[in-house]
Amino acid sequence: MSRRFALCLCVVFCAQGAFAAGISSAILKRNDVKRLKLEIKKDADVNGCDWFGRTALMRAIRFNALDCAKLLISNGADINAKDKNGWTALIWASVECS
Repeated sequence: MSRRFALCLCVVFCAQGAFAAGISSAILKRNDVKRLKLEIKKDADVNGCDWFGRTALMRAIRFNALDCAKLLISNGADINAKDKNGWTALIWASVECS
């Protein structure tokens, strides 16, 4: 892939909110509760979603980051939010944790 094409993709996805979830997936992948607390303290949107409509809670469940998921819920994460496929965090849990 050319650098120009990669840059265009990045601009398109950023403009459409693909990377605007507020809470980094890297934090959730590492189940880094300390860093997540800092992000929440800095007013990160716990219900922000990515291009696919996945919230931080859905991504935490996808990465099996139970401690982060608990922290997100205790800080107001919407457990009934749906992604673009209509999946909730519960559906993600049943698929990813089975």
